[in-house]
Amino acid sequence: MPIRAIVQARMSSKRFPGKTLHRVCGKPMLDYLLDGLAHCSLLDGVVVATSTEPSDDPVARHCEQRGVPCVRGPLADVAARFLQAVDRFGLEAFVRLCADSPLLDHRLVDRAVGLFTLGRCDLVTNIAKRTFPKGQSVEVVSAEAFRRLCAEDLDAEDREHVTRRFYRRSGEYSVCNFTSDAPRPTLQLSVDTPEDMARFEAVAAGLQRPHWEYRHQEIARLAEALGRDEAPLNVGVVGLGVGGHHVRAYAAHPRTRVRMVCDLDADKLRPFLDELPGVAATTDAVAVLTAEDIDVVSIASYDDAHCAQAVTAIEHGKHVMVEKPMVLHPKEAATLRDALRAHPGTRLSSNLPLRTCPRFEKLRDAHRAGLLGPIYALQADYLWGRPQKLTHGWRADMEFYSIIHGAAVHMIDLVMWITGMRPVEVQAAGNRIATAGTAMRFDDFAACTLRFENGTVATVGAHGGCVHPHFHRVAAYGTHRTFCNDLPGAYWLDSCAPDAACVPETAPYPARTHRAEVVASFVDHVLDPDSAPLVGARDAFDTMAVCFAAEQAANTGKPVTITYE
Repeated sequence: MPIRAIVQARMSSKRFPGKTLHRVCGKPMLDYLLDGLAHCSLLDGVVVATSTEPSDDPVARHCEQRGVPCVRGPLADVAARFLQAVDRFGLEAFVRLCADSPLLDHRLVDRAVGLFTLGRCDLVTNIAKRTFPKGQSVEVVSAEAFRRLCAEDLDAEDREHVTRRFYRRSGEYSVCNFTSDAPRPTLQLSVDTPEDMARFEAVAAGLQRPHWEYRHQEIARLAEALGRDEAPLNVGVVGLGVGGHHVRAYAAHPRTRVRMVCDLDADKLRPFLDELPGVAATTDAVAVLTAEDIDVVSIASYDDAHCAQAVTAIEHGKHVMVEKPMVLHPKEAATLRDALRAHPGTRLSSNLPLRTCPRFEKLRDAHRAGLLGPIYALQADYLWGRPQKLTHGWRADMEFYSIIHGAAVHMIDLVMWITGMRPVEVQAAGNRIATAGTAMRFDDFAACTLRFENGTVATVGAHGGCVHPHFHRVAAYGTHRTFCNDLPGAYWLDSCAPDAACVPETAPYPARTHRAEVVASFVDHVLDPDSAPLVGARDAFDTMAVCFAAEQAANTGKPVTITYE
């Protein structure tokens, strides 16, 4: 049965009459929301619900011109309008939205609908505990539960605010809430007043591409940058392999400016000189790490340089984003931690980007909502599929290289992020069969078994020499449901029957364009220490603690208890 978005819209707002069709950058405000919703992949359509008042005739005419269905009902009885839409279109569920949310991120709608389709929820919402900005609110309501609610003796407030009773009687209805890892609960992106409209107009005027291409975090940053007169943070990036992605992430942030780039290979500098006019380029990393006018440094050099460069940057007052692995040895972790303690205002993060993948985000949402039941086992394999990176180049030349630190680190962090738990013990083994006879002197494969305090077990594999496309294979086994992300496709199972049907999972993977969010959220944290980065310093140190224990277990052949600080 279909799921549609129902947009409640009216022209008789007391604080801003006529706002629904107020023109912004050449088009009515309502069209911003409708155009964004057109890019949802899990909706079967959109309905506008307006009133029968003459003042709302323009809304109905506009919908007719656009070819968008419109239902009309009593002005004060919004619930009746929604019920009319549910019955008219035979909906299984609907997404409740307000026309005063013109820059709503359509990806949040898909995230909520995807969670709803897993079942067992009367309401999927992101406002039971608000962590998203106002104007990024999404509610998916079961039609059956809504009919039950409407059959109750609703007061006028409940009929106007149609989902209020779900929250007030959460014991009678199943409510699943999903949250943002970078909360902005007080940021106003909805349009209620002339001041809000001015903010929306300013953001819309500054967009460089169609508004639906911007994720909610990007819209929030643009709104936060309005009216600020402080100078942007000056950024330097060391290492322009993967560091090139850091450069572009900083360049896209409205409150940073890339001032210096560095690489040992001068040829890698030239593209950025063309891309970023005025940027200084050097082959001397120390020049970047110690520059007085640099506020933030990204370190994406060779693994064995990370710790020393990070410490130098911290000692010179820089906030530091370090590529993985953040460090190579426990002593380096202690040195880095000591540097942070000596400079308590300094911020640190590490680039662990699988947290940004919507498919893994949905798995985490489902786990948090209890839809898998208790997870008793996970499997997470980093299928690198690029053996030449091990057999040719700097990794083969290093005095020490770890496939655990370089590859398994991603899956270890992902498992900890999904479960919200830290493992207490690890066993591990490895080999270098795949790269035998090459310049590679270290293991190209490792298998790690992580045990958690509650008994959950996770197996993590790092396959450096595999004959397989680059991929992150993940399976989560719960007592109610199983999730698998495999090369042929991702799917869910909720039955043990031989003929059980796999339910396809279509949330984006690998979603590489989302990965800049790790860098961007770190900048937000530097600007506002009360905000939460996607990967905090403690997250990075905890992940490395597991990697250190796994490396020790592989070398000794014995289980190792993991020590965290």
